[in-house]
Amino acid sequence: MNEGAALPKAAGNSRALLGVEILLIALVFFLNARWPAPDGNETYYLEKAKHLWNPSWGRGVLFLESKNAHQVFYVLVGWLARFVSLWALAWIVRGCTWVLLAFAWQRLSFAVVPRRGWAVLSAALLVAANERSSMAGEWIVGGAEAKGLAYVLVFIALWRLSRNDWNRVWPLLGGAVSMHPLVGGWAFAAMALVWLSGPREPVRSPLPFLAGALLAIPGLWWALLLNVGTQPSIVHRAAEIMVFERVPHHLLPSAFSSSNMLRHFGLWILLATTMAFGRPFPAGLARLQRFALSAMALAALGLLVAGVTKSRPGLQASVLQYYWFRLSDAVLPAVFVLTVLYLMTRLWISRPVRGRALLILLALLGTMHLADRTRRIQSATAPRSDWMLSEPGAWRDVCAWVAGHTPESACFLTPPAGASFQWYSNRKDVVNWKDVPQDAVGIVTWWERMRDIHGPESPKGVAHAHRSLGELGAVRLRQLGDEYDADYAIIARLPELPPLDLPEVYSNSGYTVVRLRSTPLE
Repeated sequence: MNEGAALPKAAGNSRALLGVEILLIALVFFLNARWPAPDGNETYYLEKAKHLWNPSWGRGVLFLESKNAHQVFYVLVGWLARFVSLWALAWIVRGCTWVLLAFAWQRLSFAVVPRRGWAVLSAALLVAANERSSMAGEWIVGGAEAKGLAYVLVFIALWRLSRNDWNRVWPLLGGAVSMHPLVGGWAFAAMALVWLSGPREPVRSPLPFLAGALLAIPGLWWALLLNVGTQPSIVHRAAEIMVFERVPHHLLPSAFSSSNMLRHFGLWILLATTMAFGRPFPAGLARLQRFALSAMALAALGLLVAGVTKSRPGLQASVLQYYWFRLSDAVLPAVFVLTVLYLMTRLWISRPVRGRALLILLALLGTMHLADRTRRIQSATAPRSDWMLSEPGAWRDVCAWVAGHTPESACFLTPPAGASFQWYSNRKDVVNWKDVPQDAVGIVTWWERMRDIHGPESPKGVAHAHRSLGELGAVRLRQLGDEYDADYAIIARLPELPPLDLPEVYSNSGYTVVRLRSTPLE
């Protein structure tokens, strides 16, 4: 057998077997990401989607009424919020995303390693490698948000790339751009590098590329509208806030965990080593490897830019705000897993005993990851959106009281970590740490509110400056209520806090609700 040739296909390609395999992969994804709702970004995406289809819900909330960067996703899923709760919407979107992603991954995995059932193993290895080697915190399989659906289209495009089907690659990536401009945009750029850097068929027609560009327009249009007409100084300030204050763990290499960076660079070395010593590879897998190398090159360029602009933070923020490292976080694990499985099947044919031993080892690694993930999820006492709160159970109780005992128009000052407030209570908040707008004006306004209410900055960031709003005192809380039209404040209870000279309307083990203005109760 020519080791560089594609492996012979396994028998049994019935649709029933294909469906079973896809469902098993979806089960793997479920086990990996079945955190209680709302998960980390679900309050962010799904509340925005609901507000788009029902503007009266959350009217006046800074975040919800800011400009939309992911309009296509909101249009696609928000209508369901008219008929189901946000909790149900989260699970519907999660389920659909996982099944679609399972289809995309099965097609891609089977194209490289045509062995029935082995895509289930590769899926377990994919989530394990992605979760444990991420440099900038990018995940592939997670909660209900736009990038999960964007990765569906990216993986289908990679499947078509493995088949050298460029006529479908570009439209699929154009759709990914519309679903999530950054995920799709970086994938589009990396694919262009693949096309330019390797052997390819002559271009017979520009129509597929033009179709991809046209399909990308909706996502690009809404992204470009974010800052149209905004003063450059505000745009630059917003970039600094995002890169240095709000999400440096995603954007700024100097803020990345050293262990995460070492694991990710280790994956770079492992992929390069397997590519160097495992040759020759089938043409389809070689194209996928070039795509991974392109993602690595973009990440390396981001690291270079971060180093060169270190003495010019304004320029550094303007460049690094575009998530240079997310494609490498996602694509490298995928291509590495496919490369290892291909080499394993080749070893299986030439040295069956060693091949079976390696198969058992890989299956054990995937199973260990899913078992660890299951243990962590089952031990979670609260959704991950509430993990920054001191008492998540008491937080849900206070939100339930608010939902049943305050006017629908009431507005609240809440703890900075209370991103799930509106999810649980259907009431407005002034500002929280998670729900940051995407347009420059909104980002700057959000930051000013965070500093005004929860600052000044502490060593851990403005989100942690005050342990409780009660530390501000009654006079300042009344001033903030007047300034931001807030009727109530939710105070985290601390033993050392003196009683506030404000009407207390509810209290539990963790939080107290005080009235800031004379608002009649329903």
